[in-house]
Amino acid sequence: MKKTIRITGLILLIVYLSSCNSRIQYFNALYDDTSATDTVSAKKMTYDKNSGILYMISNNDEFFVVNLQVADKMMQKKILLFGMTVWFDEFGKKKKYRGIKYPVGNMKGKMSLKKEIGGDFAHNRHKLNSELHEVGIIGPGGEKEMEITDTRYKTDIEADITFDSYGMMYYRLKIPYNKLDIKYEDLLYLNPDIGFVTGHAEMKKSAGAGMKPGGMSGGMRGGGGAGMQGGRRSGMQRPDYSEKKSLMTETSFWVKNIKFANTLDE
Repeated sequence: MKKTIRITGLILLIVYLSSCNSRIQYFNALYDDTSATDTVSAKKMTYDKNSGILYMISNNDEFFVVNLQVADKMMQKKILLFGMTVWFDEFGKKKKYRGIKYPVGNMKGKMSLKKEIGGDFAHNRHKLNSELHEVGIIGPGGEKEMEITDTRYKTDIEADITFDSYGMMYYRLKIPYNKLDIKYEDLLYLNPDIGFVTGHAEMKKSAGAGMKPGGMSGGMRGGGGAGMQGGRRSGMQRPDYSEKKSLMTETSFWVKNIKFANTLDE
């Protein structure tokens, strides 16, 4: 009887492992030190059509690395101004319990959203990028449990964003497993999900009732003419509503059922 139970259990285990393997949708590359942000070939990356982002995930037995390439200027703005969270769910359920937030998205007070929409983003992004040193470590209870660390003084987590001469954004995170309280050996038998979720702008409540997104605060006074004073402010660029709406919308995608590269058999 015991022998029958053992055989049945073994069969169920084999069936379970087979089903896990059949669900694999992404195979991690084995990380090597040449995987710098500006040297990863786009041919090695996967394209997410909804966000327009190219991504690659690699790992060894100490950490995993996320590489992104972002060409769209609006997506670049969203990431730089409001941050991006890389969520990690080792059980493949798309749960937002553990993750790394980079940038942390605390730049709202340092740069005006309205000014940035109508300004020279190509010029300002380098100044903004130079201030991005903070990384938020989230979990295990979600974003309400976030510890901020400075990458200039802590070298176990690496995070950087760079641009090439064509304006392409290169985003890179190098995350030790212990920072997310996970074990590499466990990941070899699981198919984790990794999610990418941007922050977004929040509409400020106006003192005037009925203000719509993209509207100009205060409006036009004195019958519509006095506020503009004879067109002297005609040179001021009004924020583009479609851009503002895009910045107020979260962008996200998930890489599901990931097979981590195995270094233990080498």
